[in-house]
Amino acid sequence: MQIIADTHLHSNFSSDGKNSITEMALSAIEKGLKILTFTDHVDIDYPLHPDPKTGKVEIFNKLNANEYRNALENLQQEMNNKLQILIGVETGLQPNNSIHSRTKDFTDTLNPDFIIASTHCACGQVLAPYDFFKDKTQNDAYQKYLEDVLANLSMTDNYDTAAHLDFIERYYPTKNVEEKLLKYNQFADIIDEILLTLIRKDKALEINTAGIRYGLGVPHPSIEILSRYKELGGKLITIGSDAHRACDIAADFEIAILYMQKAGFDSYCVFKKRQPELIPLKK
Repeated sequence: MQIIADTHLHSNFSSDGKNSITEMALSAIEKGLKILTFTDHVDIDYPLHPDPKTGKVEIFNKLNANEYRNALENLQQEMNNKLQILIGVETGLQPNNSIHSRTKDFTDTLNPDFIIASTHCACGQVLAPYDFFKDKTQNDAYQKYLEDVLANLSMTDNYDTAAHLDFIERYYPTKNVEEKLLKYNQFADIIDEILLTLIRKDKALEINTAGIRYGLGVPHPSIEILSRYKELGGKLITIGSDAHRACDIAADFEIAILYMQKAGFDSYCVFKKRQPELIPLKK
């Protein structure tokens, strides 16, 4: 059983991407994929901060819509029939009307196939290098993050899937992996509100396998959250590696398949021109 599409990945059009779009595409072909959706970063007003290890300042809103679209359209011609290239974008949101409006202006210009909604910071602070967690208990930090996620997904319809819903657990400052994990039963009320918001808006929920590479041992979101989405009536699943390097495309997709099966899903979807196309899981 194989997943044929990776719908969350970053090339060097993102400031944290390591490989060109051609290198990413060739890796996808080697791994047997048929569809690749590039989703490079646009995070309007992302708080600037230096990486604590490298000193590099990540700037996530540098993407030029026309340059990006032209490059991906040219890549599709280069790939011929070997791989379908779709144009996507990962929008980093904050509960701020100006940010949502400017993000919409960007996506209207890009006119992508697929828009990811992500919450990469909370309360106007980045989650790494851990300033957000200062003077907060873990419960308070996770609650405030989830409140921003709910606000972001409620304020706009300008997205197709919600990415790495429990993203914050990557950055909680402890070496104990079990302590990092966001437990559904501790935040059930607000998580249910988030999931019901997606369902009411006919939005997808992403299975993001990068959690495994971040040392958590599991994808985002947890199996409890994924199963709850299904239980509440959720139908649309997207699958992404969140690869920032060519070698990580489709990483750990076999675990994504197990998660889908355990939660009761028998298909996932790819968005083309902002419309979901279901792909059944086949043996």
